[in-house]
Amino acid sequence: MEDQTDAKSAVETLAKQVFTAEELQNSSVTGFQCNKAYESRPALSPRRRNAIECIVKKKLARQYTVNYKEGPWPPAEEGQSQQQQQGK
Repeated sequence: MEDQTDAKSAVETLAKQVFTAEELQNSSVTGFQCNKAYESRPALSPRRRNAIECIVKKKLARQYTVNYKEGPWPPAEEGQSQQQQQGK
């Protein structure tokens, strides 16, 4: 298993090969500045995670309902729908 410091140093090495020193000093690369210590974000709290899951599920349910009203789910391929229409 790869250590986080190994992954960080690999990204820094690649960034240093791709970008100039000035670009690295002034901009963020892959979520952190290479000239600063990197600390990973803390995990989401269970309350926030549940809230996000609820929002996503509602949006997916709404999307499914809209698609269901428009036609069969999953939608048929163009060739299949033409064959079905010709068969009627």
